[in-house]
Amino acid sequence: MKVKGRSLCVLVVVVGLALTWGGLTALAQEVPTAMPNGGPTPTPVPQAQNIEWVSQIGGPARAVAWQGDYAYVVTGPLLVILDVSDPAHPRRVGAYEVVVGYGRDVAVIGDYAYVTAGDGGLRVVDVSDPTAPVEVGFSMAPWNARAVAVAGDYAYVADWSRYLRVLDVSDPTSPTLVSTYQPSKYDYISDVTVAGPYAYVGYSAYLFIVDVTQPLNPTEVSSYTTKANGMAVAGNTVYVAAGNDGLRAIDVSDPMSPTLVDTYDTPGSAVAVAVSGTYAYIADFSDGLRIIDISDPSNLSEAGWHDTPDSAQDVVVSGGYAAVADGERGLRIIDVATPAATAETGVYDVPSAAHSVALSGTYAYVGDYYYAPGDNIGALRLVDVSDPSQPLQVGLLGMSGRANDLVLRGIYAYIAGDQAGLRVVDVSNPVSPTEVGFYDSRLATGVAVSESYAYIADSTKLHILDISDPFSPTLSGSWPVQGYCDAYDVALRGAFAYLAAGNDGLRVIDVSDPVSPTEIVSSTAMRPSQVAVAGDHLFAAAGDDGLYVMDISNPVTLSLTAIYTEMDSVRGVTVVGNYAYLVGEKDGGEDYLEMVDVTDPVRPRRVGFCHTLVQAYDAVATRTGVPIYIYVAQSSGGLGILRVEYHLYLPLVLRDS
Repeated sequence: MKVKGRSLCVLVVVVGLALTWGGLTALAQEVPTAMPNGGPTPTPVPQAQNIEWVSQIGGPARAVAWQGDYAYVVTGPLLVILDVSDPAHPRRVGAYEVVVGYGRDVAVIGDYAYVTAGDGGLRVVDVSDPTAPVEVGFSMAPWNARAVAVAGDYAYVADWSRYLRVLDVSDPTSPTLVSTYQPSKYDYISDVTVAGPYAYVGYSAYLFIVDVTQPLNPTEVSSYTTKANGMAVAGNTVYVAAGNDGLRAIDVSDPMSPTLVDTYDTPGSAVAVAVSGTYAYIADFSDGLRIIDISDPSNLSEAGWHDTPDSAQDVVVSGGYAAVADGERGLRIIDVATPAATAETGVYDVPSAAHSVALSGTYAYVGDYYYAPGDNIGALRLVDVSDPSQPLQVGLLGMSGRANDLVLRGIYAYIAGDQAGLRVVDVSNPVSPTEVGFYDSRLATGVAVSESYAYIADSTKLHILDISDPFSPTLSGSWPVQGYCDAYDVALRGAFAYLAAGNDGLRVIDVSDPVSPTEIVSSTAMRPSQVAVAGDHLFAAAGDDGLYVMDISNPVTLSLTAIYTEMDSVRGVTVVGNYAYLVGEKDGGEDYLEMVDVTDPVRPRRVGFCHTLVQAYDAVATRTGVPIYIYVAQSSGGLGILRVEYHLYLPLVLRDS
């Protein structure tokens, strides 16, 4: 256009920040459209928009393999590679993320790791450089891949759909289904191992012996009635981890007629077995590692044991050491050179039941929960996220209760520790966090902190604690929740505490006098489980009712601003800057994180979402910087790190003379 008196044309194309599609992994975990080797072809469902996965740390350890100086651990969605050249100090050197499905089992042969990934089939990973493992091939033919054994040019995959799949892996970049074995008795398959011309296939009620001399035509030779969770072969004897029946030694010198030689009834449930020399090593679930003398297969006897802190799910043995995949307590390396005097020498223990997360500087603080014999044990884990693509746990503090919620103030972390009450932890040294104070209450689920006070949502009460001396928190006052409902969470604004009381609704408590708190208003229009305050607005995660946004500029009146119902159920909410981060469910019960723009609280607007690995409980995000990083406590999926990508479009000014 022409402007009188001067020639100037100004065209502003775009000004500001725009959210964009998340790049290569924007459709994180999307199911491929083409399934090679006869597998089904599901319809791809977008599982992320504007948010992409960066990395993850943690999850239960389910399976382990050991080759040379490296242990390969299936933990959560990852295959983690540990340098175990010094068994006392296992060190993570690399990791591969299962893009589709969830890691189940691993076998390592030469430069390749073969990982079963449930619905993700069989994944082939080049581990020639342990610091940079890379997937080179996959097959979706085993649709629900559970266990794997590799012999020669073939991988034998136990398919939870009751089949044994045989794949040609002579070219690891293109594993090809060549045959399928269906047992004569229809049952669920648990494990497979191959020795000589036979595959030993374990089912929930049978052990099958299958002739694989011709892999293109596997033939059932015989079966034996027994639970068979795992097998190991030594000579003419198959040692079977038979669940509650313990360890069974079965003579297969005549494969047509397997014969039970002896049984040793372990105290737990035998789920996996490895054999080395004259000993069988049993992963006995809740009863840890059991070592059985098999020098005489007809006279099995226990030679030693080691009680692992969680549930032993897999075991391998190398050079006098046993590596045990111990569920929510990670990998335990145990010196078994003297079976009667075992000793744990090394540990890889990362978040496996993450319930809460906070962020300060270059550290994420993860409140964790795991089981140990006789106790419910929690943990505070400090994870260095200076490089978000390579999170590294640097500190760990065991606790007597689950870390339901945590708040950071200065050098202290204040933790709602479930049945352990409030715990105060000095985190000035991230490598060595130290508990310095506590208040023993009934059931602490949420915590908020002001300068001198901590506010604890504790079962049926709000506790107000004087923390002017962090070493000795003392009770100043309390307020009881009415009825029969629990206090789940608490948030602060000025002299008011906002208490999420579930079926008892939202309660607003005047805490200007900490000794004598008083309720001033309440709302039972929702059933909040978690609350967050930002400016003049409160955001309440109200389960199936969605996210409630309320104007609290006048504390004595609660004014509903909006209800956000884009998710089926909202489990948790955190507000950072102009965005609310919601964890919950959508798409018929699938677990998701959503990023909602709340710049205009009247019209909350979704700007991004991402499928979480499993059920998530909490999330927090960086306040400044581009891109934004989101840290998600996702229960058995550990700590997830995601990224929101922004692109800056500058004004485009056109001038003519």
